[in-house]
Amino acid sequence: MAHKKYESNQQKFAAKLAEAYPSLGGNADEVFATFAALDPTASQKSEQNQYAYLDWICLNVLKEKPSPQDLYKIREDLNTYILLNRLDKFRARQEGTIYYRPFVNAQISQYSISSLSESVFPYQNQIKDRKTKPDTLNEERQVAEAQSVILYDGPEGRIVSPQTKAASQYWGRATKWCISATKSDNLFDQYNNSGLTPTIMFLPKGTSEKYAFNEHDKSPTRNALDRAILNKRKPLEADSPYIGSLGDFLITALSSPHFKQDEIEANDNLKRAFQAFVVWHPPIYEYVVKGLGEHKIPDFWKMKEIGQSVEEIAKIGELDPNLDVLDRITHLVLTIPDRPFDHPQDYLNDFSGKYSIISQIEDTGAWHENENVGQFIMAYMKIVPKEFWKDENFALQFIEQIAPVLDESIKVFPEAYDHPKVLRHLASVIDIENLPQTLGTHPFTKAWTGQIDGVPTLEVIPDTQAALMKRVVVNDMYDAKFLYKAAARAEGLDFSPLARKIEELYPNGFDDPEDVAFVADMPLCDLTKLLEKTVAREPSLFADVAPEQQTLPMAIAAVQHDPGSLADMAQHLFRGTTKASPLPPELTAAFNKLPAGSMEREAVAQYFIGNDLK
Repeated sequence: MAHKKYESNQQKFAAKLAEAYPSLGGNADEVFATFAALDPTASQKSEQNQYAYLDWICLNVLKEKPSPQDLYKIREDLNTYILLNRLDKFRARQEGTIYYRPFVNAQISQYSISSLSESVFPYQNQIKDRKTKPDTLNEERQVAEAQSVILYDGPEGRIVSPQTKAASQYWGRATKWCISATKSDNLFDQYNNSGLTPTIMFLPKGTSEKYAFNEHDKSPTRNALDRAILNKRKPLEADSPYIGSLGDFLITALSSPHFKQDEIEANDNLKRAFQAFVVWHPPIYEYVVKGLGEHKIPDFWKMKEIGQSVEEIAKIGELDPNLDVLDRITHLVLTIPDRPFDHPQDYLNDFSGKYSIISQIEDTGAWHENENVGQFIMAYMKIVPKEFWKDENFALQFIEQIAPVLDESIKVFPEAYDHPKVLRHLASVIDIENLPQTLGTHPFTKAWTGQIDGVPTLEVIPDTQAALMKRVVVNDMYDAKFLYKAAARAEGLDFSPLARKIEELYPNGFDDPEDVAFVADMPLCDLTKLLEKTVAREPSLFADVAPEQQTLPMAIAAVQHDPGSLADMAQHLFRGTTKASPLPPELTAAFNKLPAGSMEREAVAQYFIGNDLK
């Protein structure tokens, strides 16, 4: 039979815990059992003393939502708390005790998970060491030293990189690091990744603080309580109390003859790890540079060297978007070629290699906000010979990379955008209502009137974003108007594919007067006016307009271009025309140009009943 406290808490919390931690069990009862096992009193023989902390565990877990990998720490902290609580009671019973400062508050409800961890942390290592013989501790130290890369060992402390779990456990004593855990799942092997992402531990003397950094963690350096020492969400605010303490330690270590720079230079993984530390901790880096002097910074830690390896760093973790660091990298790495190249591909390879440093970490946002990045792109485009932009594939591959300066570069380098595939790319990355503004007044005649893989450009573009964005782009007359405006200056443009697209979406027309008012200069769902403007621009396109969509204005434009086209339109357009609705003079003039007795003249004349046409 289950314990009463177990059952009551199970009813209250099982479903909520399962929702918050679905990966911890196949159902709510299994998840709850995982949390119940965190209570050190769960195995008490006396039923009265069992599950004394279960209610506290469930309540505070739901409040603080610790990560699954950190849940084991709750049990460890409670074990320490129980022992300290017993010691407090023992001391209180001692004869002659008038006043003493208790180690912990006897009421567990006064703690959260975080505050309990902070309260018991100073005592945990003392408790462990009291149970360990000095000879054993000395032996463990020797093993740890043999299984670590000692990068600095001086009067002020050590900088080490453990190579084994045992070494990580030794150096991480008196910490909450999961890579140093002894009574729960130790994640050292996962973080170390066979040495590809080594851990760096900073162990200053004269303080209880220790610091550990690992690229796999995707977080700034952690202190002994396993908390990030910098606020990653506000990386530009240098308000962490650890900047000075860790910064001073690094200034001493980096300038010491005991610092083993050669070992770092010879190990690419360690070298990259130190460089990642720099990029993820801009305030600490600036503190060290200011205190040590940039000329004394080790070569592998200088910004030019770091910039060249940021591409590798970016593959491992998300970088802090600190503009000061990005400015340095931009100036030192993103440079214009010293001499012109002979082939377009050479420019593309050079630009792509340098710009990949930015593009691979563009999710941080700050790269695209950095003005130097945009200036670099524009300066680079200026050195590319104009004839190279005539290569559609080259232009497309280049422009696909330069999202920060699309609007500006279109104005300065219109020749780079005069390709159907480039236009398609623009339609896929720009909101369709911004397309007219982005394209400005550039005609882009070739691009608009061209074809993409054998299909008219305007037939492809309406579906471009639909495929990429999982939505229909031309979903109302607003979108039709934006597309029309974007291509308004293109001559000889066939809008019939766009007309067909909108007809598919709106076979019954529009009922909303606001839609009609907004697009007063546009047709309704059949896009009649749009097609009329298309034919007016290029009369030869009249033949592609479906007969039921042909109108008198289209006919006038067509016959002025080709009088013989009267015969094609006569049957459906002019049947029954009378003196009450005389022909426009343009059509009469076109008819009179048809040769007397010709088949065309006869075909037209039979439909002009009552008119003076013979």
